[in-house]
Amino acid sequence: PQKLNEIAISPEYAELNNFSVGDEISFGAPFNITFHVVGILSNTMEISYENPESYEAKASFSLVLTTLDTIAQFSDVRLSLGIKIDPQYLISSMDMKEVRKKLQGVEAEAQDITLENGGKDIRIFDAIGDFFFNSFSAVSTLIFALPVIVMGAYLSKVGIEIELFERRREFGILRIRGATNLQRFKLLLMEGLVYGILGGIIGYLLGELIAYLSNDSLFHLPFFVLDWGFQYLIISIAISISLFFIALYKPWKKIATTPLIELISHYSEKFKNPEYNATKDIVTVGVMWTYLIIGIYLLNHYSNTYGLTLIAILLGIILVTLMFMFPIILIYLPLGTTRLITLGFPKVYEIIAGGVSKFMRTSGDIVKKSVRRNPKNVAHLAFILAFLLTLSTFISVTVDSQEKFTEISEVIFVGGDFNVGEKINLTLLQSSPNVSSFAPYSLNEGWYYSSMINIMTVNFENFSATVYPLKYLIKEGSLKSDEVAISDHFAREYDLHVGDKILVTLTSHNGMEEKTERREYRIGCIMYVIPSTFYMDNVIMVNGNVNQSEMSGVFVRAKDYDVLKEELNSYGVFYEERKEEEQHG
Repeated sequence: PQKLNEIAISPEYAELNNFSVGDEISFGAPFNITFHVVGILSNTMEISYENPESYEAKASFSLVLTTLDTIAQFSDVRLSLGIKIDPQYLISSMDMKEVRKKLQGVEAEAQDITLENGGKDIRIFDAIGDFFFNSFSAVSTLIFALPVIVMGAYLSKVGIEIELFERRREFGILRIRGATNLQRFKLLLMEGLVYGILGGIIGYLLGELIAYLSNDSLFHLPFFVLDWGFQYLIISIAISISLFFIALYKPWKKIATTPLIELISHYSEKFKNPEYNATKDIVTVGVMWTYLIIGIYLLNHYSNTYGLTLIAILLGIILVTLMFMFPIILIYLPLGTTRLITLGFPKVYEIIAGGVSKFMRTSGDIVKKSVRRNPKNVAHLAFILAFLLTLSTFISVTVDSQEKFTEISEVIFVGGDFNVGEKINLTLLQSSPNVSSFAPYSLNEGWYYSSMINIMTVNFENFSATVYPLKYLIKEGSLKSDEVAISDHFAREYDLHVGDKILVTLTSHNGMEEKTERREYRIGCIMYVIPSTFYMDNVIMVNGNVNQSEMSGVFVRAKDYDVLKEELNSYGVFYEERKEEEQHG
């Protein structure tokens, strides 16, 4: 099918109704539509739901939205119908975002429409599906191990080089006393086992902590996965010990082959620092800062972009590489920056040391000479300090985010102090001396495109006083009486912005009868999260007063938590309450 109202039918349907290419299939009132048979399908597809036969593809239609709008006007006609779209219709769109909107638009318009022909149904199958995978084990293991491996490899090598350099006189004395290479190596072997075990345990616990904070409060994505288990601890210790001995090879070889006179002398040409080339660090640090800046900007502004545009390509690269780049950046950025400053521009440290020497003359002069003579040691110290500062800042930010997330998700999970899920008489709450404030709300189901949504109607002012101040959760826009609020997740999923208008199909039930109503909303604000709706997906929050008959429940804030709880128990109503540990926090 290429043109309006052209149709390709299945072989079974053609044989059953004696149809062939060139025939016309007409539908009378209320549709008054004629379809032209232009082809016979080679096969049909079946979807396995509760009743697979009712979802079997019987025909393929080429329809435009005007036709679907005409059909959709007849709300009393029931449908079990999807749609198969001509690929050319999609290929003609260069931007995948436009293609996605076309698909969603057709899905929404084709929903709940039934075509009948002499009592025989024609069911049309839509080939749009959601594809996902739920196994992140290999990726998460790599992500978890990567910071430990990178950090361990560098610090082990640096630490051993510094340690053996400082202990070269000790090894020289051991050689004078007749200790063999094997005996001296056994000494390092025992130290390596101790350091490896301690490093493995600390690295494992630190990795789990960062994983927990990152996953739960920063990313909200499975980039970091907690995998508590003894086997992972053993693996971490094994990696730590292996890194120690791998890093030991070169420094030990240098110590073992150094002439005795150089080992016991104060200075040694063998351990002289090589000339530093800043070009590599300049390029690497510049690339990482550019990656971070572009990544943060695109993820905040273009999280739902598709197609072969420059922005879409950059965003795709960042999304694919973020899980690998983040731990590398966390480690290498402070390393490269401090090394660049100390080794590439040691004059900076000399100036600082010179300033210190004016107040602390002896110490300042020693530091200044040390920097001039051996900036590499200063670079190592600066890197370790910078890494600790970076890590502590990262942890403090994620801890603060964790506390805020806990406050939002736990304290107000049920809405204020209590979420009374039954139609309690509001006059009881109005007259109760134990109630600080309350906010009745109504919940209705609806459809936006092919997704089911929840419409929560509540007075924003009462909600803010009872549950949580909404103004603190607004990402963009403002709360207005005639506009709605949506979550950031909802906005990203459907590429929605403040000021957009959305058409929602509301469903309601009157006994066995189901009624549908189309309603247009204008988005007034986008929130990071909509409180008290964590168990619901795709929530639209409408500002409005809810009376007793419309009420689905009521959020209640208590003056005295325990007393109000007893009062609610006396009414015999069902309610959710805050967790005990959150009641006084």
